[in-house]
Amino acid sequence: MTIFSIAVDGDVVAAVDNDDLAMLSVHLRGSVTEPHAAVLSCDGTLTAGHADGYRVWLRELQLRAGQVVTIRMDDASAAVTPAQDPPGPHHGLSPESVATLGRTFVPHGALDVAAARSHPRMRPGFSFALATSNGKGCEVRSGPADELFQCLVMWTLDWEPECARIQASATSRERILRREAATPAFEGRLFRGDSVAIRCGD
Repeated sequence: MTIFSIAVDGDVVAAVDNDDLAMLSVHLRGSVTEPHAAVLSCDGTLTAGHADGYRVWLRELQLRAGQVVTIRMDDASAAVTPAQDPPGPHHGLSPESVATLGRTFVPHGALDVAAARSHPRMRPGFSFALATSNGKGCEVRSGPADELFQCLVMWTLDWEPECARIQASATSRERILRREAATPAFEGRLFRGDSVAIRCGD
């Protein structure tokens, strides 16, 4: 069994073991349309046979510039104590709500698209620095058209369960509206004993 811990500036805000889990995702996003530097969340699904198969361990934690998020993958025997009480299971979420948790909302109608295009920028840009414990990493600084940075750390039971995947990307408003893929910034993997740290910039 493996435990995933999520810390902000060294304080563990969530710790989840993969016993009975089918999927676990930790999602960090930063958008120029939001006043805070980034938003951190963690959710997942349980294996078949559980009546309520969806869990949220960390919902929309707002971060400031300069804060560092560290995601660690350890053996379950590692002692991890969250600095705060973890949120309990959430019940009664619709499939639509589940599909949009931790993601950028994509407008659907023509009026929504027009409104999204006119949505004001609240910050001039964003920057993030990502570094893994094995010496790999990247720095991402927004260009004039970039609107959103995302970093996803995902573990799945049915695809290489010995590791978790790391994917970081940046994208523009027009690419979001056209539902085009974001520009990859980093791809990697975490194994037991590994960690990744993401620093939120301006």
